[in-house]
Amino acid sequence: MRKAVSYFGNRYIDHFQKDLEEMKEHGCNAILHTFSENDLLFYYDTLAEMVELSHQAGFQVYIGSWGVGGIFGGEAFSRFVMKNPSSCQVRLDHEAAPAACMNNPAFRDFMRTWIDAAVSLGGDYLFWDEPHFYFPEEVLAEVMDERQQLDMQKLLSLITAGKVPWTCHCDVCRKLYKGKYGREMPEVIHESVVAFREETILNFLTGMLAYSRDKGQKNTVCLLPTGNPLIAGVAEWEKVAGLPGLDMIATDPYWFVWGEKVEEFVPDFTKKVLSLGEEFHLETQVWVQAFNVPQGREEEVGRAVELIAGLGGKNIAAWSYRAGSPMSGIKSANPQLVWQILGDAYKNL
Repeated sequence: MRKAVSYFGNRYIDHFQKDLEEMKEHGCNAILHTFSENDLLFYYDTLAEMVELSHQAGFQVYIGSWGVGGIFGGEAFSRFVMKNPSSCQVRLDHEAAPAACMNNPAFRDFMRTWIDAAVSLGGDYLFWDEPHFYFPEEVLAEVMDERQQLDMQKLLSLITAGKVPWTCHCDVCRKLYKGKYGREMPEVIHESVVAFREETILNFLTGMLAYSRDKGQKNTVCLLPTGNPLIAGVAEWEKVAGLPGLDMIATDPYWFVWGEKVEEFVPDFTKKVLSLGEEFHLETQVWVQAFNVPQGREEEVGRAVELIAGLGGKNIAAWSYRAGSPMSGIKSANPQLVWQILGDAYKNL
């Protein structure tokens, strides 16, 4: 049984060694190290040492694509986006988005550079975290409530009304679209655009997984827990599960974020991932929300662990160490209690 936790926000080695011991005391035996563009530029040697220490402590190690290019999950900013505005996604209202275009050759070249560095850190898996198209910030602000939970009804109504300026409408995408469909890309979301977006993500992942696999690296792809193609990008998860070079498929049913019930949301997506693992002979992983946990609902974190394990999940991970306490934007109301409950749940497995 693998019991993981994500780790970020600290690059002091002596402090990390103490944190590793604390993780072990909480039942953890796997760790995800975030590897942002900032880490690539300034903390590479430090991360390599942290990975080595993690292995020495008996931990399985994941190297996470935290916020890279603005197309993966995470709170990190992208240097590539800032330095390469012409390689960014373009919204349907023709405004540039703060995220790289997955079809852009310059970004793909950069991603191979990131993979080279990530592989050389020596982790067991690269963790491709929620690959997605840019989601308009003003829309996100409108559909998130004060508890940082999605109002799905409001979001779906905006989608239906055509009020979401989706990406990507850049020159590269429009040229590829015209080559495939024989016509100009429409100015509104059309079923062909939805299909094109899906093909873009699948094609991008195919290239990145192949490049990583050629270097002897195992790969994990974590998919957003939704079947809506305008949010997830790829609605049919079988298409991702069947990609060459994929070793593990994961999802993160963060029920607080999505405004759902732990007893329904977590089992639904756990079953989905486990089924795909069996069908495609993949390892599986399910993530538990241990950040932005509201006051009085801390016990749900332990319940999520129990639900996943009860359904046969053998690899459970939690975001994040100490319940997000160093980052005020995602800090749980009572991070100490959440961390304690998570630890108790892990040790009971």
